[in-house]
Amino acid sequence: MFWATPLVSLTIPADNITAMSIRNRNEQTGGTVKIIGVENVSPEQLKAELAAGARFVIYQYCISVLVMSFKRASSIYFMRPEDNAFTKGLPFSMISLVLGWWGIPWGPIWTISTIVTNLRGGRDVTNEVVRSMATSVAGVTRK
Repeated sequence: MFWATPLVSLTIPADNITAMSIRNRNEQTGGTVKIIGVENVSPEQLKAELAAGARFVIYQYCISVLVMSFKRASSIYFMRPEDNAFTKGLPFSMISLVLGWWGIPWGPIWTISTIVTNLRGGRDVTNEVVRSMATSVAGVTRK
């Protein structure tokens, strides 16, 4: 995105993810979503991590230019239980704080919305990701 982040080779079909912003964004990029944080993780290790409380999250950010505001979602991040979701979401919140306010009327509304979502640890999309990777991590569901 705006900084160097390693992307993984694991991709999932975008048409199975319910987050509309991810679906719309990835129709333009070939229909797959990059998952950050699962480098060199086997399906068995991934299943064990999910059973131990790991989750997949997206962060939101807002960019505004006068009368136009854009609310977007990040790539999917794989968060292990020991990872700090607040820290990972902080860059997206900062983008919103600096660039999100300027559009009328949605800029301030979406900026507050994205910051609240990010401060709560992002939006959990674990169920959607697991469903779309059902062959790799079959039998894993989140409550």
